[in-house]
Amino acid sequence: MRAIYCLIRALRVGEYQQSASERVGRYAFCERYIQQLTLNAADDALFESLNEFILMHTLRTSTMGPALPKLITLIFTSPGDNEEWVLFTGAAYCIASLCLSPTVRELHYSIETNDPDILENEATSFFQAVSAICTGLSSLHISIESADGAADRFDMSQSFSMSISKTVAALPALFSFSFPEWAISDSLLSFLSVHKTLSQLTVTNDEYQYCAPDVGPRSTQSPPTGWFLSLRELSISAHIETLKTFLPQPEWGAATGLPMDQMPMLEYLTLESDSEEYDEPWFSMTSSFHLLRTCRRITHLDLSINFRPPMSDAEIEVLASTWPRLQSLSFGIPDYRLGGFETNMTSTSLLHLATHCHSLTYLNTRLSNLEDLTIPTAFVSSPALITLELHSQKGFARVPVEAYLQRLWPTARLHLT
Repeated sequence: MRAIYCLIRALRVGEYQQSASERVGRYAFCERYIQQLTLNAADDALFESLNEFILMHTLRTSTMGPALPKLITLIFTSPGDNEEWVLFTGAAYCIASLCLSPTVRELHYSIETNDPDILENEATSFFQAVSAICTGLSSLHISIESADGAADRFDMSQSFSMSISKTVAALPALFSFSFPEWAISDSLLSFLSVHKTLSQLTVTNDEYQYCAPDVGPRSTQSPPTGWFLSLRELSISAHIETLKTFLPQPEWGAATGLPMDQMPMLEYLTLESDSEEYDEPWFSMTSSFHLLRTCRRITHLDLSINFRPPMSDAEIEVLASTWPRLQSLSFGIPDYRLGGFETNMTSTSLLHLATHCHSLTYLNTRLSNLEDLTIPTAFVSSPALITLELHSQKGFARVPVEAYLQRLWPTARLHLT
């Protein structure tokens, strides 16, 4: 039985007890075993039990400690704005606030809505309660999806964006954080960039969000405490301008001549942008190298960007020599571009990777051709056990190509198309 129904049953059975202490005792007995709780705003049982939850909260406040003393994970979901669910939404948010506990370490907030007022009112109040009660929270995941066109209205929800910023600032142990692109604001970026424990950051994109969020230009003045000093994993699916907002700025520190740490601990980097679809400025691989040159620890790199100009063998050589400790390299291709993705990479790119990246265990890319299969006499094969997923834009002779790849990586697992 789901944890929430255990609590609801305890509330209703408790109605037949003769004293308040007995009712509280019955409820407390059930809640002390709950470590994960899922609340669905479309669940009519929450709406029907709201008064009982409020009464129990009042009774226990005067006799016991905080609710759900062993709760670790709280999941709040709302599947949409169906007319039948509108009445339930307020009840769900109220109960979710009552279930907050200082013991909560992981919070998943996932809703689908067309109404920015939900963010301005119920959601804002909820996150204000989170920042006040769940001060030990280490993982916060926010997913807010919209119907057609609604995401562009969400960026007007200033109070919600500010409440998220204040929540992040009030969580000193925050380790992992994910949120939608449209919620980015100057204040949120400011708090995130100097957070001392933030290690994993994910930015997601709404498929109906046609414009990048309005974030002020980055200052050329160096932040006094560095830029994302503790970050190890960064995943961004967003517009090109948003990508640039988060990535390091080599110009910082140039005025004083003193180097400044920017994402010095970064190991996992995933960047995805459908830039062509929105007619945004072109972004070259060389530009990305320029921005990421302070991130010397990268071992996992996943780039799903239609670079302009297309990627070349020379750029792959720079990439391989810049991050010789690479373990995984993938050039993903968003679905809408499957037929139009361009690259100038050839088999020579593979030679560069095999020469410099001896720890590489996974490679996924598309090549313009696999025709030049020349290997220098002095080349030493890479010892790495690697999985190769290679896609050629032109036909190729499988036997000599496989022999070439086996010469580069003798233990490779090959997937050629």
